[in-house]
Amino acid sequence: MDRARNAAAPARTHDALEMLREDHRRLQQLCEEYASLVTGDASAADRSGLLARIGGRLRIHARIEDEIFYPALPAGETLAQARAEHQRLDAQLRALAESSGDDGGVAALSEALRRHATFEEQQLFPLAEGLDLAELGRRLRARRVELTGDYDQPS
Repeated sequence: MDRARNAAAPARTHDALEMLREDHRRLQQLCEEYASLVTGDASAADRSGLLARIGGRLRIHARIEDEIFYPALPAGETLAQARAEHQRLDAQLRALAESSGDDGGVAALSEALRRHATFEEQQLFPLAEGLDLAELGRRLRARRVELTGDYDQPS
């Protein structure tokens, strides 16, 4: 999809929390896809390509949260924990890249992603009560488009 078409794409109606939940689910799906590649006869290049997609989507997701969503929330220990988890996930991604996508490392990353999503959805998302979640969602999507150039990319 080209940038002109992206600019003309209609605004989506779901709010920031729905968007972030969708990102969490999509990242988990990609990790499950990776696990199925490992048990199948997929090439190292296929696994490496999917790992790169997981890493790219995770980094974009974390970046829009760090730049837009987290600053909108009240400061506190819960927010500090979420930021620290982003740093740990990024460190896991770097370690995986250096180890050429160790399959056990991907399983560990998948578990860390699952725990992080559960933490955010159960403990962090309630802190957004009272915010204009539709406007926040528009800002998150706009930043994603800036970073990826792709309106339809979930993260």
